[in-house]
Amino acid sequence: MPLSERVAAALQRAMDRSTATINGHVFQDAHGKPLHPAAVRRRFHELRKQAGLPHVTIHDLRHLAATIALEGNVPMAVISKTLRHSTLSTTANIYSHLTWEVAMAAVNTIEARLHLVEARTQYGADAFADSRPLPNPLFSHAA
Repeated sequence: MPLSERVAAALQRAMDRSTATINGHVFQDAHGKPLHPAAVRRRFHELRKQAGLPHVTIHDLRHLAATIALEGNVPMAVISKTLRHSTLSTTANIYSHLTWEVAMAAVNTIEARLHLVEARTQYGADAFADSRPLPNPLFSHAA
């Protein structure tokens, strides 16, 4: 599974801190067995409360990761495989509201580029040589 350097380093630190590496699990109980999901959830909520964060579930974090990926132009097929959905349509159905936003951002980008080409055609390419790049419509309402 692909991991960012940050995640790989955090997992390595956790492995280094682990005292019971009988089975090579990064996160395990005192007997070297994988942690029970209920124990993981309980600890997650303890840490969340300590950090003063609102109530979210681990599943909410999954949705957040998918949303960030989709808004970052990661292809739907890659997101679907990462989430381990059995079909691409499952991912598309769950995140259809976001695919609309991304599609509109693409339309706005194309529209802005067409305006720039028209302006360059009308006024000459040199008139816009020093113009700043157009904003990314995913992060700005100005296109």
